[in-house]
Amino acid sequence: MHLFKNEINRKGSASWLLCNDNSKSEFFRNKFIKENGGTFGKKGRYWEWTDDNLAIVIIIPEQKDTKKFIFADADGKQHTVYNLTEFANKHGLSRQKLYDLMKGDRKSHKGYTFIAKYDPQEDEKENPA
Repeated sequence: MHLFKNEINRKGSASWLLCNDNSKSEFFRNKFIKENGGTFGKKGRYWEWTDDNLAIVIIIPEQKDTKKFIFADADGKQHTVYNLTEFANKHGLSRQKLYDLMKGDRKSHKGYTFIAKYDPQEDEKENPA
């Protein structure tokens, strides 16, 4: 019986049944590891295969190419902000009131004041290469 790598973790597939719901499931798991590598680990009641050679790549954009805002707190410390919602939640602020600060409708919000905004797309419009 051949075990298929792309079906090994799909519940109910022939390969999954052999490695999970069979009297010789340990034999089939060992056979599969010998052919494909990786490891089996218990996930709830069943076994799940993970490929040790699988690399996860996370691409984080460079901060210089993203929009950023600069706020000052009541002590005068400046905060460079790349994600306004995350910043507001972290410091117990209202995102809408931070937008009002940036538009000039408010002078401060819970001691925070708006300093500057940098938007690389707006700079490209004003200064084309």
